[in-house]
Amino acid sequence: MNHKSTRIIFAALVFFVFVNSVFAQETKLPLITETKKINGAELKSLAKPTDKKPVLINFWATWCGPCRSEFPELVEIDADYRARGLNFILVSVDDFAVIDTRVPEFLKDYDSTMPSYLINVESRKEIAKAVRRIAPRFPDTYPLTLLFNADGKLVFQKVGRVNAKILRKEIDKVLPKDKKQ
Repeated sequence: MNHKSTRIIFAALVFFVFVNSVFAQETKLPLITETKKINGAELKSLAKPTDKKPVLINFWATWCGPCRSEFPELVEIDADYRARGLNFILVSVDDFAVIDTRVPEFLKDYDSTMPSYLINVESRKEIAKAVRRIAPRFPDTYPLTLLFNADGKLVFQKVGRVNAKILRKEIDKVLPKDKKQ
């Protein structure tokens, strides 16, 4: 192989790599939102919408089997209802040690694009206390799904794996009539 042929092959290889990297960037799924730490007061403010839209909050953890099993349905619910006026927020109760590793990996694996938070308190007892500020009957079991209407009133609460069909009916009740399909 002569010098000119080597240059042509090298140029073709560089072009191929460039085109593939550009194509890969254009076809990426949306990136997950950064997982942010919040305290109990900030958690309470999440349930009080400033934009007069209903809010769905799901408390979950990567170590929670029922949380993991319901997660794909929750991602679908977010995709179906976001444009219709639902704010969907995830709150991880995972340990701080996994906030930058296991939590984002889990969210990415499920193509989750919902805003994600971690309660920034020291113990499970304090987490339960913070959650009870917005869900007084919380028995300290996960997953926990809470639906607030546009005025910030808790209208639906489910401890344990949520039934997606029931949750969709509850969401439909709180969405403005003109936002429904």
